[in-house]
Amino acid sequence: MSAPADPGNGNRSLLTDFPLPSDGDWRSAAEQLLKGAPFDKVMITRTVEGFDLQPIYRRADIANLPDLDSLPGQSPYLRGTRSDGYRSRPWDIVQGIPAGDPATFNAELRTALAAGQNAAFLSVPLSAAGSPLPDTPRYPDVAGPGSLGTALADVPLGETALHLDPGEAALPLGSMVYALAREREVDDARLRGSLGADPLGVLAERGRLTVPLAALYDELASLVKFVERRSPGMAVAMVRGEVYHNAGAGAVQELAAVIAGTIAYLREMDRRGIAPATFAPHLALSFGIGPNLFMAIAKLRAARLLWHRVMTVLLGSDAAVPPSLHAVTGRWNKSTLDPYVNLLRTTTEGFAAVAAMVDSLRIDPFDAVARTPSPLGQRLARNLHIILREEAHLNKVIDPAGGSWYVETLTRQLAEAAWEEVQAIEKAGGLAAALAEGRPQKAIDAVARGRLQNLQTRKDRMVGVNVYPNAGEMPLAGDGPPPDPIVADSHGRGATPGELSKARANTHKQARLAVEAFGRGTMLTAVATAMRRKNGPGETIRALEARRAADAFERLRVAMRRHAETAGEPLTVFLARLGRPSEFRARADFAREFFAAGGFTVTVSAPAQDPAEAAREAAATAAPIVVICSADAAYPERVPAFITALRDAGSEAIVVLAGYPADQVEAHRASGVAEFIHLRANLYEVLVHLMSKLGVLS
Repeated sequence: MSAPADPGNGNRSLLTDFPLPSDGDWRSAAEQLLKGAPFDKVMITRTVEGFDLQPIYRRADIANLPDLDSLPGQSPYLRGTRSDGYRSRPWDIVQGIPAGDPATFNAELRTALAAGQNAAFLSVPLSAAGSPLPDTPRYPDVAGPGSLGTALADVPLGETALHLDPGEAALPLGSMVYALAREREVDDARLRGSLGADPLGVLAERGRLTVPLAALYDELASLVKFVERRSPGMAVAMVRGEVYHNAGAGAVQELAAVIAGTIAYLREMDRRGIAPATFAPHLALSFGIGPNLFMAIAKLRAARLLWHRVMTVLLGSDAAVPPSLHAVTGRWNKSTLDPYVNLLRTTTEGFAAVAAMVDSLRIDPFDAVARTPSPLGQRLARNLHIILREEAHLNKVIDPAGGSWYVETLTRQLAEAAWEEVQAIEKAGGLAAALAEGRPQKAIDAVARGRLQNLQTRKDRMVGVNVYPNAGEMPLAGDGPPPDPIVADSHGRGATPGELSKARANTHKQARLAVEAFGRGTMLTAVATAMRRKNGPGETIRALEARRAADAFERLRVAMRRHAETAGEPLTVFLARLGRPSEFRARADFAREFFAAGGFTVTVSAPAQDPAEAAREAAATAAPIVVICSADAAYPERVPAFITALRDAGSEAIVVLAGYPADQVEAHRASGVAEFIHLRANLYEVLVHLMSKLGVLS
C-alpha cells in the first residue's frame, strides 16, 4: 500500500512521523508494567538446551548471521533442499501399520494408501532382525521374500516410497526388497525411500549388538555398493535421532548425536572404499519432534547447516550434497492420561516438521502409547498430514519460518552449540567410543532428570497430567502395547550358506548373492545366519533409557484406580473453604487440581465463616485428607480452631494447608498441619508421600 501524499515533502512513510524505540526504551516500558517484578526472571525463558529465549527479537539479532541471503535448494540448505519446496512433490507420509502378520499389514496399508498415505513403513522385531533374545539358540524363521511379497501385494513399488526400520538386518532385508523388485520387474532406479541401516542407533537403543559393529559396517558397505548405481533415490542408512530424543535429550544433544553418527558412518564407509561423495547421497537423518514448536523448527534447519559443514570439510568448499531429513513425532510428551490431548501435540509437531521442510514425516496416532493404535487413531494421524497439505496449504509455502528473527537466531545458536558437542564427541574417539564410555547417556540422563523435575514442580505444564487433570476419566479400552509390525513367515527352499559365508570378504558380492538367494525363496534369518556364521558377539554398552514425561503420574493414577477397585470406593480429599470467597476461591481451585493430578476424588465444603462448622462437615465425610483453604492473614486464628474441632469430631484425617506462609509454618505444624501445598511444592513428591501414608503405594 502506498504512503499518503504529503504536499510539502512528497510521498513518505507514516513511520517517519514516529521515533523508533530502542531496546532500552522497550525494556524500560516493560519494567514499568512488571511493577517491580524482576525482568530477567519473568520475561526470559531458559531452555533445557541452555539458551535464554528473549521476549522480543529485533533485526539487530540477525545482523551478523551468515547464509540468510541463501535461496531454497542452494547450499548450505538453510531454507530447504528443493528450490520449489513441496510444490512439485510434497513430503512422504510415512505412517506405521500396527499389524503383526503380512496379510493384515497389506490390507491396512492398501487402505491407507487409498486414503492419502504415499509411503510404506516396515519394521522387523528384535528376533527377526538378527537379534535373538539371550536364550534363543538360533535365528527363528520369521521372515522371507514370500512374506514381504504378501505384505506389499498390489503396492506399486516404483510409486510408493519404502522406509524400513531393520534393526541389525539392513543388508538381508534391503536385499529382500531388491529381490522383490526384480521379481516384479520394477526398475531399481524407481525405488526410493530408506533401507534404514543404523547400527549405532541400535546399539544406543538396545545396549547390545549380536554381531560386532565392524561386521555391520561391512554389511552396510555391501548394501551401499549394491544400491549406489541402481537407486539414486534410495537412502541406505538413516541416523535416528529419535532414539536420543525419546530418552529425554535436548535439541543440542540430539543434533550432536546425529551429526556424530553421520561422521562415523562416512568415516567407516571411506575405510571400506566408499568415498564420502558416493555415500552421502544414500545417508538420511531422522529426528524426533517435541513440544517446543520453534525449537523443533530451528533444530531441523540447524541439522541442514551442520550437514553442510560436514560435507564442506570432507568434500571441499564447493560441496553440494543436499541432506535428506525425516521426522517422527516424539514419545516424550505423550500420555495415556487425557490421551486425546495427544492429538493437539502431534498436530503442533507435524506442523513444525513441515514448516522446517522435511522430506518425510511419521505422525504417530494419539493412542499409540496406550494400546495398539485404533483405526480412528490411525486415520486421524494420517489426516493430519492431509490437513497440513490441503487445508493449511503448507505445500505451497517455501520455508515459512525463514526470515523470522527469532527462528533464525535460534537456528544458529543450536548449530553452533551442537557443533561444539560434536567436536567433544570426536575428541572422545567418535560416537561409538563415546557411547561405550557412557558420555551421551550421562548427559541425556541429566537433562531428562531436569525436565522431569520441572514437570513434577509444574514449572513445565502438561495438560491432563499435572494441570487440568480429568479426575473422572477412564483408561482407553484396548489391548496394551502394539505388536511388532513384522514381515513374517514364508516358504523357502533353503539358503546358500557356503556362498554367502565365503562372500563375507567381498562386500559387493555378498549383497548380490543375498538378492539372488532371496530370489530362490530363502528365508531372511537363513541369509543372516549364513552371512554371520564366523562373527563373534557384538558390543555391549549401557542402553539409553526410553522415557515419557508423564509416566510417573500415570503410575499414580493406576495405583489410585486399583486401590479404589479393591476398597470399593475412591479416596476423597475434602476442601474446607473458610471465610469469604475472595479468601478461599483461588486456593480451593488450586487444591482441587493438585489432588486430581493424583487421581483423588475432591469434594468441597459450603463456604463457612465458622471453622468448627467446616470441621464437623469434614469429619462427617470421613475423608482421609482435609485441606484448609483461606487467606494467610486469617490462618493463625482459623487453623488451630479448625483442627481442634476436627479432632473433637473424631476425625484422624491428614490435614493439609493450601499456601505456605513462611512465618507461620512452624506454628501450623505444631497445630497438626502435616503438609503444605503451594506453587513451589513438588506436586509429585507430595502426592507420593500422602498416597504412601494412606496405603495406596507400598
